[in-house]
Order: sequence, then structure tokens, then C-alpha cells
Amino acid sequence: MPLDTVLCVDTSGSMAGRGMRELKEACRTFVDGVRETAYQTGAKENVAIVEFGKQVHLVSRLTNDYDVLQRAVDTLSAGGRTPMREGLLKAMEEIIERGGVVTIRNGQRLSPRIILMTDGVPTDDNGETAEARQAVLDQAHVFGTRWKDCGLPNCIPIACVGCGDCEPELLESIATATKGMFVIVDDITKLGTFFRRQVLLTRFALQSANAEAIQSQEALHAFLADLGEAVDGAELDGLFRLLLGMIVLEKIAGGITLKDADKVVAGLPVHGSRVRRGRDWKWGDQDRGGLGTVIAHDQEGIVRVQWDARNLSNRYRYGAEGAYDLAIVDDSPRVLGNDELGDGHNLKVGVEVRRGPDWSWGNQDGGAGTTGIVYFDDVRDRSVYVRWPDGTRGNAQCYDLTLTERSRGRGPYHRPPAALPSAPDTTPPAMRPQPFQQLPAGPAVAADGQGAAIGKVTADDFNGLGVGSHSWQWQDTDGTWHLFPDMHTVTLEKGRLQNNVDLTVDGERFTADLRNMVRTSLLSGKACRIRRIALANADRELAEAMEKSLYLM
Repeated sequence: MPLDTVLCVDTSGSMAGRGMRELKEACRTFVDGVRETAYQTGAKENVAIVEFGKQVHLVSRLTNDYDVLQRAVDTLSAGGRTPMREGLLKAMEEIIERGGVVTIRNGQRLSPRIILMTDGVPTDDNGETAEARQAVLDQAHVFGTRWKDCGLPNCIPIACVGCGDCEPELLESIATATKGMFVIVDDITKLGTFFRRQVLLTRFALQSANAEAIQSQEALHAFLADLGEAVDGAELDGLFRLLLGMIVLEKIAGGITLKDADKVVAGLPVHGSRVRRGRDWKWGDQDRGGLGTVIAHDQEGIVRVQWDARNLSNRYRYGAEGAYDLAIVDDSPRVLGNDELGDGHNLKVGVEVRRGPDWSWGNQDGGAGTTGIVYFDDVRDRSVYVRWPDGTRGNAQCYDLTLTERSRGRGPYHRPPAALPSAPDTTPPAMRPQPFQQLPAGPAVAADGQGAAIGKVTADDFNGLGVGSHSWQWQDTDGTWHLFPDMHTVTLEKGRLQNNVDLTVDGERFTADLRNMVRTSLLSGKACRIRRIALANADRELAEAMEKSLYLM
């Protein structure tokens, strides 16, 4: 199944003459480039052409008959106003009817994209109006965050190129809403360069050997440079953002999928609910005595929670077996420590947010002044999912939002009740809710049928292993030591008589050299120090870290 691209081009009256000649030449450049990519890689690309001007017309359906496409380009003619929203609607209809997500040879899945070209501002029946502009933005949000509501196969990124009297701020907003890109050319003769680089972007994706290569901006830069493309930093950033927007990642955070994040099961706490251990808690110190956030509904009676301490995520009972591992905590958003506030990405799961100065999502949040809770972090593009007070859930870019004073530790805060003690674990191991993050391979691990390891670590695994007296830590690049999760501690303790132990964290595999006390990523090759210390020291250091990062009161 070929990759799908829709060229959505402005053929209004202002494009007459030289503008139309340059547009046609740019479109021909794109089609010829796609043909060459198919020749080089064996992977064809379907292209459709939509024009909006005196008419909104699907000039050519999605096809990889490149001769047909070239003849379609020849029929473009200038006239009329700029019904941009209607052009985007026509492009959407074609993608819904004929487009889809494609898996390329390196295993990556790519969504369709739209290339939008315009030299003006949107119009409606009354001319250039604020309503026409807002209608275009609303349509962009459909492509970006509400794609499921209309039957699109995925979020559809839009690559915007503008010239002449276009409105750069509008094109930037369209690109932001759809995880796309925008470029303004000061001379219409440069349209061809933009369209050529769009071809090269997909050629790079098709030729990338693996997931690491296709998601490397440095590799993209080197690829373009080898072809003689002198791409400036801003356009390179845009091309890379567009590529990331096209990549369909099944697992985006915490080892769960986009489908998991959207699933709603009746009777469970709503996404973004803040929780602590409840009356039937029996999972030791997985919560580190703190609070967490409901990030997904797993099945009837089971929710997935990410804890503020160390961002550990597991599944817990909320009605299953008649037990409640969790209790809902009202009005207690996550409070960040100074180290978290300064790490460059402070919209963590559990924090309270409100619209920021760059908010462009209408009243998705329920109106100015409302606050919501972040319940999911999309690691692909540093956007987050937020649950707003009216129950609406939405996805927004991080720079569209800002932390409230409470999550900065400077506002009124309701201190939650102390955590309940852990109840004895009398449930048979097979009946217990299992951690959903990927765990080390070995005899204590079973697969869930979807490729993710489901831990079967039980309390018995801790007996006689020294876990009660020692803990394991790893050191980050800043020299800070972090505790390994309990299940990794078990693996490391079991492997003390071996030279090497394999670990898996969020899908990335590591090997731990227990002779030289070094952990190395098998993907990136990066290494860090590890150590085994007395539990008393670990407890003291953990308490100090929690005092800084959890409550700050």
C-alpha cells in the first residue's frame, strides 16, 4: 500500500500569470520527484491534487499513475477567491475515502499528509473575514486532534508553504495544530525548492534502515546535505517535525498505546483523576507513599496509574475481585520540585495546567480561567493530553499551556490524607494486576501476546535475594543516582553471580555489566554507572528526593 499525499493548492485570481506558471512547475517537480523515488526505492507514493479558487475541485484522485497526475497539473487555472477551508475539506474527503496508514520496509508506519500552498488569506461568501480564518483553524484542529471523529486514519500533518499576501501566523497555526510545518517564500520561483524537499523527506523515510535512523534529525540533515540541499535551521526543524507527525507510533509513553489512552471503561475513575493507595492496597512501596494519576482504563475494574515518584506506571484494581487498591484524592495536583521545573519539559503527568499565551484551541478547555490535569505525555512531539473540568479530553502542544501556581508549589494546596498501610497480599499471583511496562526477559516474565512483557514478579521473588537489605541505583549524566524499580532489583540480585544481566525499560533493551558495574543501552550504546548499596542509605536518599519533589509545603 503506497504512501498518500494530497496537494491542496490555491488557484485564486491572484495566482494568475507568473504565479500559476510557477505553481504548475512546482507540482510537476513534485510528481517527477515522487516518480524518481519510486524508481530508486521500489516504493510508490499516491498523490492527489485539490484546487481551491473559482471552484473547489478534486483535480485528480489519489493515484500513482504519474502521467495522469502531470496531465492534471496542466488543467489548473486561476480565478476567483480563496476558499481555503473548502479545499481542506475536499482533501479530507479524499483521504477518508482512499487514503490510509502505510507500513514501509523499515517497519515504521506513516500517515497521509497534505501539502497546502497559498498566496492569500482565506475567504468566504463575504470576502476576507475573521469567520473564514477561524473556519480554517477549526478544520486544522480536525486534522490534528479530532481526526477520529470524522473517520480519518490518523492525525494528518499539513506542510504549508505561503507567498505573496499570505498570512504567516495562520499558516503557522495550521502547522502547529496538525504537527506539520510551514515555510514562507519571498519569491514564488522558490516554490519548486519547497516541493522538491517534500519529495526528499519521504525518500529519506523510505531509505532509513530502522526506527532510530528515521527519527534522527542529524541523519535527515546529513541526507539532505549529501544531495546538495542547503536547508537552513528553521526549515530543517520544520521538516523533521513534519516527519515525526507522519510517523505512527503504537506506543508513545509508559508502554501503552494511543488506543489505550483513548479507551473509556464505565465505572472507573476518569482520566486525570488523582489517586493514592486505597483500602486494599498490597503492592508495597510502588507508589513511594505518594500520589499518582489515572492515565488509562485497562479493562473492567482495572486502571493504569502513573505515580509522581519516579514516574513508575502500573495496573491496579478498582473494583476487580471486589478490591480497591486506589482511593481518589480531590484537589491535589502534582507539585514539581525545582529540579523538575528547570528540566525544559515541566508539563509532567499529574500537574495542573491552564491555557498559555499561545493557546489556539478555542474553548476546548471550557473557557478562559479553567484548569485541567495532564494525564498523558506524547513523547513524539512534546505535546500532552489534558482532562478539563467538564470531562473534555484534548491534546495540546506544551507551549500552548502553562503550569498553575499550585503545581509550581506557590499556590494554595490541599494536602492529601496520609497513605494507608499496605495490606497483606493473599491473592494468588495469577490473579494479581500486573505491571504494564516492559520488564526484563527471563523465567519470571511472560508475554501478553502483543509483544510487551508482563511481569510476574511475586513477593516470593524477594525472599533470600538480599532485596530486603540492599538496593540498586543508576547514575544519570548529571551525576544523580536513581533507584531501579523493584522488579529490576530482583533481576539484578538474581544475576549477581553472572557477568551480565539484560533489562528492558519502556521498550529499550539494556545490558548490565555486574563485574564493572556499568549499564549500557543496546540501542544507543550510551553507558552509565550502577551500584548496589545498603537499603538504609537508599531509603534516606529517596526520602530526601521525595521531600524536594512531592509536596514542597
